[in-house]
Amino acid sequence: MSLFGKKQVASPRGEESMRPQDLEALEKIIQRDPDVAKRRIAVEAVIETVRSYRGSLDGLRELIRHGPTTAGAAGQPSSEVLKEAEKLVQGIRRASFALMPGTVDKDALVRTRAYTGLAGAVASQVVFRVEAVPDAAGGDGRLAQMVYSAIGGCLTEGMKDAEASVRVAAATSLGEYVKSWAKAPGGARQAVGTLVDHLEDPDREVREAGRIALRHGLESFPQDALARLVAEEDIWRRAAEAARAPFEGSLSGEDPNRAEAVSPGGASASTSEAVESLLAIYTANPEGFAPGYGDPMAREQVRRIGKALNLSGGMALMLGIHAEFAGRCQILGAARNLEHTWDGIGDWRG
Repeated sequence: MSLFGKKQVASPRGEESMRPQDLEALEKIIQRDPDVAKRRIAVEAVIETVRSYRGSLDGLRELIRHGPTTAGAAGQPSSEVLKEAEKLVQGIRRASFALMPGTVDKDALVRTRAYTGLAGAVASQVVFRVEAVPDAAGGDGRLAQMVYSAIGGCLTEGMKDAEASVRVAAATSLGEYVKSWAKAPGGARQAVGTLVDHLEDPDREVREAGRIALRHGLESFPQDALARLVAEEDIWRRAAEAARAPFEGSLSGEDPNRAEAVSPGGASASTSEAVESLLAIYTANPEGFAPGYGDPMAREQVRRIGKALNLSGGMALMLGIHAEFAGRCQILGAARNLEHTWDGIGDWRG
């Protein structure tokens, strides 16, 4: 059952996701309900819906890559698959608009979570179209462009928020937005410029979040295209330099790619290895670490990784690692469970 007492519709992978009228009801709560607790719950519900759609898109992608279609050949999607993908993409677009009112909420936590949710919406909208069947699930090109433009403008406004935690979330989402333009880097210029402008932010965690976001976004660009942009315009040169720069407060001035994270074997690891460690732990514990579930020792290992990341780079580094984990993990609900498991580490609130 949904939050509103209606039966939910099963996705292609068997998960349940909200119907359009449910998202409309959630948006009304986010926009108008005077109870901040209800607005927070509504934002989280939309975020979970986006994750469910993303999982379903991943399932369709795997079906296309490895399974036969009605045409009898793997890699050639059937019309039914494409129709289902388009429904999911439309649902994610609708969820994006449901989250946007939360970015101007009076409550800082609602704003932070809304901006964090938009990162998932951006990643989800491109996963099928870009990674599986280019343009197949694009639908109305003008509508897609309108949604992307609205999200980009919203994230840019988030960097002006008075609360540092909100700016960190907006910066993290901008990194995902930049990454989504990997095949057309010029389209990311405004987002890159916004992140570069905030490299002098008065809050250290915002500055670090900007660097992480630039690194996350630019690493997906073709190197020849990025080199050309760097040579032609100062804003790209500054972005590339910031992406390579050490994080402030990193341990002993070590390499910027290093963080004292704990791998399954217990050794220090790079931030990428921290993600690999988390992926390995959740693969072994796919049910997560809610009370009564998962290996208690594995749960403690997840928290040790979070504590080490917090010591090395604070909330910004934790958000960056979480975003990468959420983008790569195929286990439905794992990203949200990781948020809960890290609750209380530094400024992290699950």
